[in-house]
Amino acid sequence: MPEYYLPLMKTHSFRAPRNIIFGVGCLEMLGQEARQLGGKSVLLVSDKIIDQVGLLDKAKKQLQEKDFEIHVFNKVEPEPTVENADEITSIVRESRYDLVVGVGGGSVLDMAKTASIMATNSGSIRDYFGKEVPKKGLQKILIPTTAGTGSEVSEVILLTDKGMKPLVRSSKNLAEIAIVDPLMSITMPPKLTAATGLDALSHAIGAILSLGANPMTDTLGLKAVEMVSQNLRIAYNQGNNLQARYHMALAATIGMLSAANAGGAGLSHSLANTVASKFHMPHGESCALALPYTMNFNAQVCPEKLKLIAVAMGENVTGISIYEAAHNASVAVKKLVEDTDNPSSLRQLDDSKDYLQGMVEDLMTKYQRGFLFNPRKVDRRSAINLYEEMWEGKLKI
Repeated sequence: MPEYYLPLMKTHSFRAPRNIIFGVGCLEMLGQEARQLGGKSVLLVSDKIIDQVGLLDKAKKQLQEKDFEIHVFNKVEPEPTVENADEITSIVRESRYDLVVGVGGGSVLDMAKTASIMATNSGSIRDYFGKEVPKKGLQKILIPTTAGTGSEVSEVILLTDKGMKPLVRSSKNLAEIAIVDPLMSITMPPKLTAATGLDALSHAIGAILSLGANPMTDTLGLKAVEMVSQNLRIAYNQGNNLQARYHMALAATIGMLSAANAGGAGLSHSLANTVASKFHMPHGESCALALPYTMNFNAQVCPEKLKLIAVAMGENVTGISIYEAAHNASVAVKKLVEDTDNPSSLRQLDDSKDYLQGMVEDLMTKYQRGFLFNPRKVDRRSAINLYEEMWEGKLKI
């Protein structure tokens, strides 16, 4: 068979929740959707902040109108630990629930997935790190209150365990229903808006650059890039701008659909984990810092992909080489990071260089899974150069 036929012979799969409901005010469909799933007892998973700002009450009201018996777990931690997962495991096993509903950011939604699978599977969540979950969990509805993680459409649970970020990746983690209502993210403060929005951007770009990318993931990823570049600055500066919130919520969902089906968010997330571990930064901020440098690093091997990203971000690539266009994509992302008041270099966090070697070691020993699908090989030498560039804060051509 001629070589040029080979890409056409590849087979791809695309996994997603059974039903994704998206639109302004669509939270009002929660009760009827829950009723169609059956049962009467619901474990409503959230955190104290979501509870305090009244978003949990909105979900509770919809379930009460359909006569559900509601039990609330609102103790999800910002970066959930295995201990936090064990706590919700005990609760979900003490009583019989028919349905799990998660209302919150990525941490909450991951804990709702945890509650679902641990109700029907034995042992601790640790037993399923890197393994397929054997039994189907309780049915679940996931409702994001941030526009960034895309956890509502992901089959991954991310936890913190002894300084590491282990995954539980399983088809059993996919929600029966994801309800994405832009009104649920409108109360996000500017800093969180920026961090989660840049996380969504890193998912989309990581998916586009991934060796596991395919025409479906590229289409979704590029659209997510376009929407983030056009709307994040507005959402950051005008939190009540519903049009910007609408497009950011959509970008977060399709950005994760893209990443989840292309092999993950890639090298930027691996680098981000080392930065977050060192400086205790929120996940989205560390992803934002790392993203333009990983794009620039990959420009040598996939400039055509980065040119598409540049175009999606509104960059004029007429009359310049493909490598210049690829570089402009990295510059555009760095500018977006800076325009939303996020750090864009390691030097801004600590102007010494003593910690760079430790980050290289962590990257190469703890977070290798994130660059398995990276188009350019990562070794210690290239990792050192990457961190040096991140410290300097300059994107070299």
